[in-house]
Amino acid sequence: MHKTISQLGNEKKYFLFSALIILLLFIVSMAQNVIRYGVQENYNPWGTVLYLLCSLIIFIPFLPINFFWLKYSIERFSKNYWICSGLMAIMIVLVFYTVSNTSLYLLGFKYELLSIKYAQQYFGREALYHILLLIGSAFYIHNKYQKDTGKMISGMLGRKEITIQISMINWIEADDHYLKIYTDEYTLIKRSTLEKMAELLKPDFIRIHRKFLINKNAIQNTERFQRDEYIILNTGEKLKVGRTYIPVKL
Repeated sequence: MHKTISQLGNEKKYFLFSALIILLLFIVSMAQNVIRYGVQENYNPWGTVLYLLCSLIIFIPFLPINFFWLKYSIERFSKNYWICSGLMAIMIVLVFYTVSNTSLYLLGFKYELLSIKYAQQYFGREALYHILLLIGSAFYIHNKYQKDTGKMISGMLGRKEITIQISMINWIEADDHYLKIYTDEYTLIKRSTLEKMAELLKPDFIRIHRKFLINKNAIQNTERFQRDEYIILNTGEKLKVGRTYIPVKL
């Protein structure tokens, strides 16, 4: 079966963390500029703010573009992953240079498109920050892929045995001496007990009921109704938490 990363948990946290790094770089760069030029009588801090906003902050939308490209390339071109990630990083930096330079030009901060002076400024410092973030994304995806591909599980789909990564599993339901393993695409049947499966899959999966074992990365939300607690999955399923498992520790 083709290797895949169907769930790269904590993607939102990763994007938030990257955005905070860029914001921190903005603050540090602004502070350095004020310390260096603030003593000059004609110093205008708003020009620096405008420049840094264009050369740093508006890079944030490029992060998910790069992230999902890396996710796609490691699934489809795993042997050439680092080549694909390197080419993408170069292309993103060049495209961003054009976008940021154009933005500064339209705002009246630069007097020509594709300014040589701006290229010297951007590729002297800000581009390094962006490349390091892109490389960090590549290592994150690669490490997550290596971790996930080391955890596989087999089950029956009709009369055919299929092996999948545990990251593809949303939840598992006990049914007598068998388990129903639910993924986005199909349901596998496996002869085992929920106790054995919970031990095998911890800490990525948690027990919420004597019949249910769920993937932490598949959880969208929790919900309470009177004395009952429910887990809402990304796929829309709503599973009741057993009384002895309340409250669920995610």
